[in-house]
Amino acid sequence: MRRHLHRVILIAALQAISLFAQTAPTNLLYVLNNDPAGNAITIIQRTPENGFVMLGVVPTGGRGLGHGLESQAPLQSNENGTLLFAVNAASDTVSVLRVSGTTLELIGTYPSGGTLPVSVAVRGNRVYVLNQGSGGNVAGFTLGEDGALTPIPGGTKGLSAAGTGGAQAAFTPDGTRLVVTELLGNVISIYPVNENGTLGDADVYRSRGRGPFGFSFDARGFLLVSEAFGRGSGLSSASSYTFRKERLRPLSGAISTLQRAACWLVVTSDTHLAFTSNTPSGTITAFSVSERGRLRRIPRNGISGDTGPSSAPTEMALSPDQKTLYAICVGTRQLAAFSIAPDGTLTASGVVDIPAFGAGLIAR
Repeated sequence: MRRHLHRVILIAALQAISLFAQTAPTNLLYVLNNDPAGNAITIIQRTPENGFVMLGVVPTGGRGLGHGLESQAPLQSNENGTLLFAVNAASDTVSVLRVSGTTLELIGTYPSGGTLPVSVAVRGNRVYVLNQGSGGNVAGFTLGEDGALTPIPGGTKGLSAAGTGGAQAAFTPDGTRLVVTELLGNVISIYPVNENGTLGDADVYRSRGRGPFGFSFDARGFLLVSEAFGRGSGLSSASSYTFRKERLRPLSGAISTLQRAACWLVVTSDTHLAFTSNTPSGTITAFSVSERGRLRRIPRNGISGDTGPSSAPTEMALSPDQKTLYAICVGTRQLAAFSIAPDGTLTASGVVDIPAFGAGLIAR
């Protein structure tokens, strides 16, 4: 009798899981508006027919900047996708929102630990906010079970120098370090993360190309970085790095996109392809990533996808199935979608209008 009861309970649980999988929302897109009149997150759903449905706009409780943040990851999620973290650059705050189906609930808005917050890094119960203003710093917070942020005592560290234009902060895959790109300083700073959440003194490395900006780690732990100013030729580039004996070592140095201002970078989960969005060129460039982490530009002319004249593509995100690349186009006030071919070729598959100051982007 007891065995039969256990079997009934197991079957019921499996049915519930199956039902949840069938009904859980998919193909959701979150766009951080960055509006100076009132920052908000726009929720969009991609339909099976490659259309878009606007599901709502949720205020963050702060104000956006109204123009480019010059950063990657101003909107982030935790590992299981239940929380979103959004910077309010003009308010010097960061907001935490709970994801509930196709809706968002604002939990709270908290001081960013500095001025002009532009990027967020999240791992477990630790959150770090990169602030560009007043010389620039990284401020650490503890994430409570209720979603509230509490400053970590002694958890703030300055950048390598004042005014270096911090562009992105993110954890290394093992969570032991925090990486920060400094666009104007041409350096990559690596902070050890202590058990209590404080940061050790940074190891500072010269970037292989000028203007290190956005970056992503692939599944093998290689660090891939976009470089807005390349080698000074007016064309941008991308580089790859690895950690050896606790030191950051270059693998591919400043591989040209043949395009201008490659500022944002994403990599597919299978680690075979990386993409940069080239804002003033209105293009996207694909790179192949070798098993040893070396980059090779795929298209001869540097154009894997074209977002159009004056489109100004910025932040990008990949769909969960890795078959679609999304890019915010601030010039045309649109979100553009591209189908990804195995060779990195991008084919336009739809656009949707978004608010004028779109900055951060997450695809779930």
